[in-house]
Amino acid sequence: MLVIAILRLSLLSLPILGWAYNLPRCIPNHTTVASDHEPTPSSDVTSSQPNPFLTETHRGDVTWYEQGLGACGDIYDDSSMTAAVSHLMYDQWPGYTNKGNPNTNPLCGPSTGSPCGLSKACHKPLSATVHYGESSIQVLIVDRCEGCHLHDIDITPTAFNALIGDLDIGRVHNVSWSFDR
Repeated sequence: MLVIAILRLSLLSLPILGWAYNLPRCIPNHTTVASDHEPTPSSDVTSSQPNPFLTETHRGDVTWYEQGLGACGDIYDDSSMTAAVSHLMYDQWPGYTNKGNPNTNPLCGPSTGSPCGLSKACHKPLSATVHYGESSIQVLIVDRCEGCHLHDIDITPTAFNALIGDLDIGRVHNVSWSFDR
């Protein structure tokens, strides 16, 4: 009995120890998978290889979400002008090969050389301009939206207020947005 109890205790502590070991590298959240590997410098996302996501105007819904640790590994708050693109776009981004570590996605922008998490930016994010009616805002792409359709964009409350003016609306259809080049 004592051996079984010790074995159970040691097995239960393994995930906790693994998470603590990875904490300085990237803090796990709903979109981040902890990894023993630091982000590698991203390839140039505007290279000569065609990337349809960069060149097209996207039309979809805009919603808002509370910011924190993004899929790219950087930490932002709700006052930032940041956004998340659809998980479909994020996961299909050309050059994204290390699917086990979302911090290495070229969509996150080039690495700054700093470790991810703990309030240091580890990427220089791509920017996008979002248009609705006569209003437009510029946001930095720092996260992955699991509930978004391919051309939707999820923005912080500050960005949503700047674009729409009322958080109670929650979702607006037929918004256009594109990556800044």
